[in-house]
Amino acid sequence: MIEEFGADALRLSLLMGATPGNDARFSADKVEAKRNFINKLWNISRYILASVAPEFYQTPSDKMPPAKTLADEWILGSLSSTIKNTTQHLDDFNFSLATEDLSDFTYTKLADWYL
Repeated sequence: MIEEFGADALRLSLLMGATPGNDARFSADKVEAKRNFINKLWNISRYILASVAPEFYQTPSDKMPPAKTLADEWILGSLSSTIKNTTQHLDDFNFSLATEDLSDFTYTKLADWYL
């Protein structure tokens, strides 16, 4: 699986959808879907890095960038909520729920609507 889809896709496929106390199904299709998700993250990052000024992403900051449009306000609010929920899931060792939140934000909000 690692040779065909990569180690990160395998790791993510083992985390997503695996709830404590239950058996998790494993398939090549699941690993392939996670590889596609990781590829989407890569493409989103390349698009963002090509679209914004280098000083924006080269300056370390723990603050959210200022919203310039209503769409910016919406995505930053959604990002803030996702960070809060994901952090809580990680603190509670609910790794599957954390990955589901990140996937939902990436696919349904960031990639589909905002970008």
